Amino acid sequence: LPSEAGTIFHEPENIGTTELATASFGQRFKVSIIRQLTSIASIANGGKLVTPYVVQKIIDNNGNIVLNREVNEVRRVVTLDVANTVATILEEGVSGDGGAKNAAVDGYKVAAKTGTSQKFDVLDANGNSYLRIGSTVAFSLSDDGGIAMIIVVDEPTSSVKYGSVVAAPYISSYLSVALPYLNYESNSPKTHIEISDYVGKSLSEVKKSLTSAGILYEIIGNGSTVLRQTPEKGSVFIYENSKVILYTEEDNALYTRVPDVNGLDVAEAAKILLASNLNLKIKNLKIGNGEAKVISQSISPNSVVDINTVVELEILYCDFED
Repeated sequence: LPSEAGTIFHEPENIGTTELATASFGQRFKVSIIRQLTSIASIANGGKLVTPYVVQKIIDNNGNIVLNREVNEVRRVVTLDVANTVATILEEGVSGDGGAKNAAVDGYKVAAKTGTSQKFDVLDANGNSYLRIGSTVAFSLSDDGGIAMIIVVDEPTSSVKYGSVVAAPYISSYLSVALPYLNYESNSPKTHIEISDYVGKSLSEVKKSLTSAGILYEIIGNGSTVLRQTPEKGSVFIYENSKVILYTEEDNALYTRVPDVNGLDVAEAAKILLASNLNLKIKNLKIGNGEAKVISQSISPNSVVDINTVVELEILYCDFED
């Protein structure tokens, strides 16, 4: 593209032990963002480096195709086996206990690598580097293609400047919307169960359905037909003691006040919400994989809602590794 920056790398004759060591973890050289993304895409493409483009097709007013881009394979940079191995390692960094956990997307396999690098263009009075770049590069894994993306935060102003904190959560947020929108099929188990619409059905039928699904329930009223339910049709994270409230009579609604769980670890937040007769859905929780803190909740603290309403928690893993 016009004005695209070029790569700044060591001359071969100047590469010594120090240069090899620092280059291995991505410092003391520079590539443009599009170069970085193209590189990670070569892993997603089975080791093939392809030329990126902005416009795929141009059609004139008469329906004639003026331009139609074909995939241009530049060369193979690694073997298919190597690319698959690297992709697996990067995916385990998201789904397992790696530093890219904050890039996870419910229901999809995502490979990612976070990074935090020093900037040496500006130094402090003592000649030390103090500015940082936090980034995350990622791609989705599926049989029918996927999305590769990168988010780079230049000189983050937050107290924690790791790419796993300032960039990875935005990878997750974007892919959580883009992948279903573009009809990429989910290829890994979701971490929640679907709650059906029970309104209008016989109580005996609903009880049987919930019991077979392993979902707890509570009945309010003496009727034989479900008139209302909480939570409504949707999804609830599988968490011990979560349940569905079935109302069989009018005007029997029970209410509770939503507590403030922002900043708490997930286990403590769940305990408080369940004690307040609320259900919870937790985005991208991997139980046992590091300390996770609540950074937002879907219903504002002190709101009065039906008991067993679902409160969705957004979390951030805090055992930083870049």
